[in-house]
Amino acid sequence: MNPPPTELYVAADSDIGGGKQNEDAFLVNRQLGLLIVCDGVGGRKKGEVASRSAVEVTAGLLQPGHEHLLKSAAPKHSNLPDEAASLVAAVRLANLAIYTRQANVWRLRGMSTTLVALRQLADGRICLVHAGDSRAYRYRAGALDPLTNDHADERGRLTRYLGHAPRLDLTVRVEPVRPGDVFILCSDGLYELLDAERIAALCVGLPADPGLLAKALVRSAKQRGSSSADNITAAVALVSAPSTPTAELPTQCEIPDTDSGLCGRYWALLRIGRLVMPWWLPYALTAILAVVAAIIIVIHDNRPIPVRYGSIRISLTTRDTRYEPESVKVAVDGGTRHFTVDGNGRLTIDSVVMDTTHNIFVAALGYMPENILNARLIDSLTDFPIYLRCGLSISIQTDNPQDLVITGIQILTGGHVVYDSTFSVPSNHDASVPAGEMTIRVLYRDGNKERVYSKGPQEFKAGDKFPLLLRAGSEPFVEYRKRPQPR
Repeated sequence: MNPPPTELYVAADSDIGGGKQNEDAFLVNRQLGLLIVCDGVGGRKKGEVASRSAVEVTAGLLQPGHEHLLKSAAPKHSNLPDEAASLVAAVRLANLAIYTRQANVWRLRGMSTTLVALRQLADGRICLVHAGDSRAYRYRAGALDPLTNDHADERGRLTRYLGHAPRLDLTVRVEPVRPGDVFILCSDGLYELLDAERIAALCVGLPADPGLLAKALVRSAKQRGSSSADNITAAVALVSAPSTPTAELPTQCEIPDTDSGLCGRYWALLRIGRLVMPWWLPYALTAILAVVAAIIIVIHDNRPIPVRYGSIRISLTTRDTRYEPESVKVAVDGGTRHFTVDGNGRLTIDSVVMDTTHNIFVAALGYMPENILNARLIDSLTDFPIYLRCGLSISIQTDNPQDLVITGIQILTGGHVVYDSTFSVPSNHDASVPAGEMTIRVLYRDGNKERVYSKGPQEFKAGDKFPLLLRAGSEPFVEYRKRPQPR
């Protein structure tokens, strides 16, 4: 962008007047060619916060680098110059920032402000944007002309101001300039105390220094209205350079805020840290995310899960090498099947569901049943080793149950107890023990005497039976029978 051909000198001044605090706010920026005056709406709380926010947001968004944010609020289908459209967009975003803040912060509820802003265009002209009753004047060749019309009804109540609604209609005026032109932006605290003739007289006396003129305007208004409770603010811009052609006429138009969608504006405010969200929004978002997560879980759980099948390989080992089981009965989750064992003592069960747990129960003739709980298939072929223990059947009877009481059975191998069972009545008993050479002890009480019957060491193998008849007052009678060898 080429530098403007018109030089603009700017200054401003403000005074609290007779008020308790200054609810006016202003900004002058010569580099941007920008002047802003805002007046917190009277009768509403926190007007100073609203006016200051309007100035800060508008000026901040007009700084270089924020052009992409202004696009979200720029007026569509208008013939405004780029700088004028950017000023309209910045004021719209400032209005939304004030609206969301007053709507969501209780102590700021209802705050609002007027605004009048002047910006210099690239071709030297100036653009005016305003909402409310803050005014703009132009002093030229001894005459003071108003450039804005108040947005108020017959009772003087404002019809437009920033912070009332998320959208804001604005009045835009593009004005050609001449050397010596003086533009004055002011709040109602100034023009209600100084009439047009007095303002023009001050411009005649101090035309070349905008800073002195701004101070003179504020001081004169304060002197005339010492009892007024309103604040007083004036911003002055002095044109001192070649001007635009005099044949060009000013243009003024209303820019209604009817562009669809506010999401882009909310996002722009979020990017610059000016969006105040409702207190309940985080809770609402959390609840929505929880509902979405629950729906996803339900959908996921209801999806059909593909069933994968694998194989279980059972490897059987036993110390009884004289008698190897040729067939076994295997139950997997209750389904019982018979299998023939190969030469390596292994068998394979196919078509078993993978990725789950199973209970495996193995029983072979002559051996004690073995059970593996919660066996999990994680590969297509999973190996489970099972050590089979001999099933030695011991049958004990007595000829005098009243005098003879059996107290226990022990089985020893190599001098070590490998089986120990205590009981008090005669019965048949199956003992799970390693095969091989072992000694059987029967502990019993004969009247008042504690007796021990011992048999062995003797070679036993799977399936052997050991019947024992205990006689009162004499040695036990043993009839040892071996299990027939398999063919």
